[in-house]
Amino acid sequence: MALDPLQAVRDIALGFPEAVEKETAGHPTYRVRDKVFVGCGQDEEGRTTITVKAVTGEQGTLLAKGDPYFLPKYVGSRGWVGVRLDDETDWRKVHELIIDSYREIAPGPLAMSIGVRSAERSRAAAAFVAVGGVIGELVEGKPPKDQQVAEDVQEDADDGPRIALDPDDPGSSTVEL
Repeated sequence: MALDPLQAVRDIALGFPEAVEKETAGHPTYRVRDKVFVGCGQDEEGRTTITVKAVTGEQGTLLAKGDPYFLPKYVGSRGWVGVRLDDETDWRKVHELIIDSYREIAPGPLAMSIGVRSAERSRAAAAFVAVGGVIGELVEGKPPKDQQVAEDVQEDADDGPRIALDPDDPGSSTVEL
């Protein structure tokens, strides 16, 4: 049985504090204190769409990916992004976008009540964290939990920092930016 996209959006949106559903122009919208954070509709081809407020700087990134993302009429110039929903929809991403939209629209205390958005780490930051854990274990005399970490980081270093890790001598490890 196929997923009903409007019901899925409803289930996500109404899970937030003070969120309510209100029909506008024949389509459901989800609001917090009468401010829309998700609008539902249909595109010219009859496909179900949602419109959400993107986090600052994310609109361009999503639009550059192309389908299913699009620039919605009227609100696209104010940082909103449209998403076409179909059988190929990445519901985790839709869920994240709705959470972000709620945080962008809801008053501060309500937005904070659902937690802070986790920042995405760059590959370099992830490598430093991973290698830092390995070095810490080596300094403490423990064998690393993941011996592969250093090798993976070294392979990814072609377009980022270089990390040289000598498991036998942690003091000689180096990082080149």
